[in-house]
Amino acid sequence: MVPLSSYGEAGRWGLKLKADLQRWCAGRLDWGDVDKGVLLYGAPGTGKTSFAESLASECGAHLVPTSLSKWQSHGHLGDLLKAMRIDFAEARENAPSILLIDEIDSIGDRRAFSGDNKHYCIEVVNALLEALDGSGTREGVIVVASTNFPEALDPALLRSGRLETHVEMKRPNLKERAQVLHFYLPGLGSTKEFYEVARHLQGKTGADLEHLARKAKQRARSANRELRIEDVWDAVPRQSGLTDEERWRICVHEAAHAVVTELSGLGRVTCIEVFDDTHDHIEVHDALGRTSSDCPIPAIKTEEWYRWDIAINLAGMAGEELLLGSRSTTAGGSRGSDVPRATETAAEMVAKFGLGNRLAVFPDDIDRPVYQVVEDVPQLRAEIDGILDTEYARAKTLLEAERDTVIALARALKEARRLEGKRLVALFGDLKIPGRSTKLLEFNG
Repeated sequence: MVPLSSYGEAGRWGLKLKADLQRWCAGRLDWGDVDKGVLLYGAPGTGKTSFAESLASECGAHLVPTSLSKWQSHGHLGDLLKAMRIDFAEARENAPSILLIDEIDSIGDRRAFSGDNKHYCIEVVNALLEALDGSGTREGVIVVASTNFPEALDPALLRSGRLETHVEMKRPNLKERAQVLHFYLPGLGSTKEFYEVARHLQGKTGADLEHLARKAKQRARSANRELRIEDVWDAVPRQSGLTDEERWRICVHEAAHAVVTELSGLGRVTCIEVFDDTHDHIEVHDALGRTSSDCPIPAIKTEEWYRWDIAINLAGMAGEELLLGSRSTTAGGSRGSDVPRATETAAEMVAKFGLGNRLAVFPDDIDRPVYQVVEDVPQLRAEIDGILDTEYARAKTLLEAERDTVIALARALKEARRLEGKRLVALFGDLKIPGRSTKLLEFNG
């Protein structure tokens, strides 16, 4: 099994759990002081399922893998619920144990159920809640649930005593990639031998690394010889470096984010960076630049704050169109990037808080994930588009007025790759900055 230390934050949680389980087994820790469950969420291939296997292995615990589809395969509702109880019973009887519920989002959210299957679906959720509570005890049973869509879960599943710890599974960083490669290819030397290879695998998931190791072994078998490091290099995907034109686009994009952030008065830009194709940036794996600022998230958000937040996120794309004559894929493509973030913000404004043309917000709107509200009220899509269009136009107008500053920032960034401190302040020149704030935000893309 891949060592827990290769799983980042999830691995650190797992190692703490391992220590607590050892204390519990030795009678030195009460079960009430042990974490009861964890929700692992993230992109496909980031190792959610394999983490549960590694956790069980390192903890010396019995593993019970299951899912809604497995329970449904037993027959009608009564058979499904019986299969669910059997899995929990197996876990209790073999404690300490890890009960893995894969793709738990398929269980659904009671707030979204409707139609002929509503009663059936509610029964399934209620039965799982009862099983998680234990109806007495589930001592010795740690529940690990995985999902790609945490927003689709019933909130009751996530409260304390159930899936109380929530960990995002991210793509491994440089050190973790080297560890994973060494695990799959131990005969090629120490972990250090894999660092240079891992440096060229930025953004790859654990599943990607396992596939690469398998390809390297296949190459050695085809040549009828022992595995060599050259086989690993041969399996590494070929990546072309950025052209000068592409790097300039990224610099313009980040400079535009920075200028609109400064003009917003929400805070000050603290650092602007651009990366090349070997940069180990794992928060948004395909990001090639980052603008960091000290803009806080206020306790009470106004419509003005929302609109500035949207304008800042759309500024990179607007800067590209203004100075380069066209937009590119740098503002989207992954959750958390510029356009998805701006869209989510606009949707929250109108669907949750009545900060749009529609003042009415109903209890069901507030309780449900915002994307479901928008799906059920198609008129909100047009309103969201209107907000995005307005703030995109505002960002573009602001950038046009400060064109010289954007160009100067972009040129300095292309040369230095990183701007901060006094040089950054000097480059902003005569920009009028109406406010100061204190908490770090990052705009990736």
